[in-house]
Amino acid sequence: MDFITGTADDKSDAAHEAIKKGNPVIAKNSVLERKAAKFDGSSAFAYSFKTEEYTKMQKGYTMECMMKLDSKGNPFSDQESAGAGFELNSDGKTLEFWSRHGSSYKKPTAQIDTSKWVHAAAVYDGSVIKLYVNGKLKDTVSASDQWVIPADGAKYFFVGADTNKNGEIQNAVRGEIASARIYSRALSIGEITKLYWKEAKTNISFAGNASFTATRGNSYTVPAASAQIAATGDSSVKVTEEVRDSKGNTVALNNRKFTVTDNAYTITYKANDTELKKELQVREPAAPSADGKKVLEEKQGFRITIHNKAANASVSYKSSNPSVASVSTYGYITAKKAGTAVITTTVTQNQRTYQLKTTVTVVKKPSVSSKKTIYAGKSCRININNRYKGAKVSYKTSNKSVASVSSSGKVTGKKAGTAYITAAVVQNGKTYTLKTKVTVKAYIKVTRAYKTVKKGRKVTFKAKAYGTGKSVKWSVSNKRASISKKGKFKAKKREKFMSS
Repeated sequence: MDFITGTADDKSDAAHEAIKKGNPVIAKNSVLERKAAKFDGSSAFAYSFKTEEYTKMQKGYTMECMMKLDSKGNPFSDQESAGAGFELNSDGKTLEFWSRHGSSYKKPTAQIDTSKWVHAAAVYDGSVIKLYVNGKLKDTVSASDQWVIPADGAKYFFVGADTNKNGEIQNAVRGEIASARIYSRALSIGEITKLYWKEAKTNISFAGNASFTATRGNSYTVPAASAQIAATGDSSVKVTEEVRDSKGNTVALNNRKFTVTDNAYTITYKANDTELKKELQVREPAAPSADGKKVLEEKQGFRITIHNKAANASVSYKSSNPSVASVSTYGYITAKKAGTAVITTTVTQNQRTYQLKTTVTVVKKPSVSSKKTIYAGKSCRININNRYKGAKVSYKTSNKSVASVSSSGKVTGKKAGTAYITAAVVQNGKTYTLKTKVTVKAYIKVTRAYKTVKKGRKVTFKAKAYGTGKSVKWSVSNKRASISKKGKFKAKKREKFMSS
């Protein structure tokens, strides 16, 4: 019997009547996700058995119970002076199975965790009794004497307690019981394991990023799954996967991967007796594509990227002008000289052939003179070589007091010294930083001078200094003439003079 339908009815062909003792409550259990019966230590369900049913069990039997106990007692039993049944010891962790053979009880035992659901099965095969907990053999006890049938007044199997000699409740438990079954034969270890799997409920789950969508022609990796037994929390459960195509053929996996060629697949995950099927949604692939244009500098390299390329695609490359831009068998372009070349990429995939064109324009790098020399007050222009139409250029000086630069690249010397003019050129999708060292020299410009001056006459020489920030001072090479600091000159005798 179990409580899945919300009743304590015997589901076997014998259809034993469930006799309610006390007030057991049947309700859904969140762990097992099905209904189970709750017992309060004074309640149970009793089932009356006939003598011939006990007689069948003398050759061999199996008792099975799915339980979570909160107190000592008998969760599933008929062991009043004979018979058999489960009992939780007073220590609260030792599960015993009592079976009367001859003049004594045989008691295989096992340690259990009462904080979790436990599946217990006791198997008598006519010579030994084996106790299984959660599908694993825990103890074996010899039982060569014949199994003893209970007296007439005690021929009741109780769920949630044990029977006394009058068929009434005794040694009741507190806790929950999901199922209790009796088989009139000894079940095999394989059968016990499957019963445990069925009762304990195995859940299969996936990581949050698991995807069951693939593209035809691409490689697909089957998402890994994990499994856990809900009742016990055991997560060491092995999960296997099988992939079949739309015709039911098994698909071979290589490190969980396969190439998608069909329009539908079914992935079946198995863990214990749980089977989970996932349908793989197959999308038609997008057409492959590549960059339509690319600008490269001389000697620069670039690898063509093909978008939406299938894993098993066949690809080849060809250049219309290898002297301008060559391409390797792997799609690597090498820019050789200024000019234009068209790279044709041929892609064959999903039984179709595509030709992708990439126009490669090879350009020269922009450049400027590395150095210039000007005089203070004079100007020069920064000329950019290999500047292309549409290029954006900006200029900056490292020392405005030495040399300034306009937005058009005109450099004006301010005073003697050195400044670096930086030109930022943006063209062909790149920014180039070009520097010119500008040396500014100071000089003096004579604005009024005389080659011949009559004796005794006074004249004024004039000059202007650039790039020094100082005024001009005059001197004469011969004492037979005089010149003031401001340039006033007077010759005393006829002779040649040098003024500076």
